[in-house]
Amino acid sequence: MLFRTPAAYANQAWIYKVAMAQFVYWSWGQNGAYLGFMALCDGKDMEGAKYEVESKIMSIQQRNWVFWIPVASICFKCISLPMQLTYTLSMNLMWSSFLSWSNNQ
Repeated sequence: MLFRTPAAYANQAWIYKVAMAQFVYWSWGQNGAYLGFMALCDGKDMEGAKYEVESKIMSIQQRNWVFWIPVASICFKCISLPMQLTYTLSMNLMWSSFLSWSNNQ
């Protein structure tokens, strides 16, 4: 097989998955959308929502990485594929609770 992945790289695929999810696409969108939506629900206009996201996003992201990098690492490295969704959604419940708490401080 010409395009077969060497075993050494296959064991490190979880690092790529965690890095992509946390630093490229998933966490920025989810956290920014949450902050913006909550600002709009609190009666702020688009400028107010934009300010809310800009002022809080980095502190939220830093906490996000402290929480989600270990969670995602465990998920991709240790949890069997059929249980990954259950594990991730249960961790997401805790993360959403934290976002709600931090938004109301």
